[in-house]
Amino acid sequence: MTAIDAEGVFTGFKDFMKGCNVKYFDVRLVSEETSEVSCREGSFEFFSDRYRKIVCRAVEDCYGVACSSEVNREGLVKCMKHAFKLAREGKLKLKLASVKPQKGFNDRCSEESSPDEKIEVLKIIRDKLVELTGENYWRSEIIVTQGKYGHRLLTSEGTDVREKKTYTTILIYLTVKGLGGLGRGFSSKFIGVIGGLKKLLRQVDEHVLKEASMRSMDSMRGRSLPVSMKGKNRVILDSEAAAALAHEISHFLEKDVFQRVFFERVQVNDEFKLIDNPLLEEYGSFKWDDEGVKGREKTLISQGEFNTLGTRLTSDREDEAGNARGIYHVPKPMMSNIYINKGDWSFDELVEDTRKGVFVRGIVRAQSNLLTGNIELIPEISYLIEKKEIGRPIKSLRIIGNIKDILRNVDALTREVKFRASYEKGFPIAEGSPFIRVNEVNLP
Repeated sequence: MTAIDAEGVFTGFKDFMKGCNVKYFDVRLVSEETSEVSCREGSFEFFSDRYRKIVCRAVEDCYGVACSSEVNREGLVKCMKHAFKLAREGKLKLKLASVKPQKGFNDRCSEESSPDEKIEVLKIIRDKLVELTGENYWRSEIIVTQGKYGHRLLTSEGTDVREKKTYTTILIYLTVKGLGGLGRGFSSKFIGVIGGLKKLLRQVDEHVLKEASMRSMDSMRGRSLPVSMKGKNRVILDSEAAAALAHEISHFLEKDVFQRVFFERVQVNDEFKLIDNPLLEEYGSFKWDDEGVKGREKTLISQGEFNTLGTRLTSDREDEAGNARGIYHVPKPMMSNIYINKGDWSFDELVEDTRKGVFVRGIVRAQSNLLTGNIELIPEISYLIEKKEIGRPIKSLRIIGNIKDILRNVDALTREVKFRASYEKGFPIAEGSPFIRVNEVNLP
């Protein structure tokens, strides 16, 4: 987006503001450039795209949102008229929490890598996966994506903020087969950073590739959970699975869907804390949310305390807002960098103390039911814990529990928090956790 475009649009906004007769309105300029290189069996593929848009939002009887790719002063006027008209179509009489206007510029852009550089990275990773899995290697898919995202938000209340970021991610799928073609095993890994390819590659080391290879081989060899282990059991979640659990728990704390009944009379472990912090240097970080409210750390759950994720629309005070995500629709409360705080156990102590149970690694799917309070996790691979030791691999495991029971039954956390990049409804987030142990979990 050129300076001429931006200045023309914002000059038009300031002129338009003089005749404004709605409670609130804003304009945002958005630009994004994306490039992607993929390595699949028998092919390398390159894709690139870019766009610029102007988004106008107004609040009166309801929320009015209008978007256009006509990024100039004339486009602004059209967009604002649409937003104003839409804002008067409802009968909700919306109210926004008062906030302090913000001004500033947060630049976290990095130099983009060339397609050739990305292809070399893909070749090295593919060759290493082939080496690690040997004759069991069947196929892999590796995708490196890099995107530059920028926006500027100007509001009728005086906020004027800009952020620019470079997102770089790698997605690895690995499938192995048994000798003679019998049996299949699968693993995946998604790593993302705000920064360039060099920063990303510092996280894609040999240990990560060895772990992906090991999980795929164990997935191939894994068996079903023994009947004797079904029902209520003790489960240790690794940092990926526990981070996914943190993500699902946070959905219940979004102010627009929050139900206090799920948290009444729930006492959590002394060490347990669920925290959301957009200011951490992780994949979900931002300085200002999508309403221009300054981000800040929030302790959502600790012993005797439960707080919510809020927006200006769902909150009464500024300190309750700050988690709005959404540009092309009504902003929704959502996590940024969500994590469970560390405890004081080592992993070996945790296994030895568990004696018998299941150890879970990775996550294929996590989902929550906001009506019933149930959470379900499907791990990538699991292992029996027998006689205080990690035993044989288990596949196709399901873990189901009610949020109240899960929170009550987390009784041990290890000393190191690890984060993983993720997306929620298209928005970049990070989720993190130490290894945790949950008692009385249902394994159907």
